[in-house]
Amino acid sequence: MAVAVALAGAMTACAALEGLDDYKACLSDCDAGGARAAGGGKDAARADASASSDDAGDTSDEGVGSDPPDVDAGGADASRPGEAGSDASVGDASDGAPPMCATLTDVDGGLLVYYSFEGNATDGSGNGRNGVASGADISYVAGKLGQGISILAGGQGVGVTGATSLAGAKTLCAWVSPASGTIGAALPVFVGGSNFYDVEPASSPTAGGCTVAANTLFMDNGACSATTLAVTPGPWSLVCYAYNVGSTTFFANGSSQMVSGAQYDPYTLAQITIGSDRIGGSTTRALFAGQIDEVSIWSTSLSKSDMNALYNGGSGCRIR
Repeated sequence: MAVAVALAGAMTACAALEGLDDYKACLSDCDAGGARAAGGGKDAARADASASSDDAGDTSDEGVGSDPPDVDAGGADASRPGEAGSDASVGDASDGAPPMCATLTDVDGGLLVYYSFEGNATDGSGNGRNGVASGADISYVAGKLGQGISILAGGQGVGVTGATSLAGAKTLCAWVSPASGTIGAALPVFVGGSNFYDVEPASSPTAGGCTVAANTLFMDNGACSATTLAVTPGPWSLVCYAYNVGSTTFFANGSSQMVSGAQYDPYTLAQITIGSDRIGGSTTRALFAGQIDEVSIWSTSLSKSDMNALYNGGSGCRIR
């Protein structure tokens, strides 16, 4: 009886430490004194999900050659906890709710903007940078997870808000479903400052002075940063553009390719539009034809394992 009482006390102490309603999660990774064992349990592998950028909630914050493709298997980086295989997401999909991303996706508080487009352009990052769009700009349609957006003819897409300057490392990600049958100029996923982050699903691709193959990702940044990464029109694809000094890592559905070349830098969050080319020119058509969902913008260059966590084996996941 004394042993049972001591064990129950240790479990209760562990549960209190972890903020749990019961001690089930403590059975395998607490010591006899109720303390978390070194390296034990899922919570030891999770970052603090409450971390946010230092200007959280402030909507007025101040703030060309090609290397061979580096193809990932869409899988895990075993050096990072919580990313292995299908365990990159948490939550119970049996209730129909979208899977939640592993907490690594708020790297160092670097998540600046997150639009899940569930009937609105509310910023889910916690930073209060709600998107700007009217009923004449977009319509809400079936998305990758829940709802997404379609850019209306003559619309202006979604304008990002915030005075934070994106200087140097940055990443822009979105799930996209390009329309089939488009011809000619590329489709703008993002336009940031004078950088065009595009997908070229055209059967007769044109990109100004750039040489771009049909269905591929590229960036018009004055240096025509083209890739061989293909995005098939119709199905949903996760695309990311992760910039670090002097090169951009393009990502599409678990595959990545690094391309050298600087970007026009810096630009502010408020100089980013989603799904619309407000600048004009011959490289990019005025509007993205198709659907866009789950947009995230980061103040850091996400690693390939980070982007694979967002991809989640093709299932996608909610960041928050």
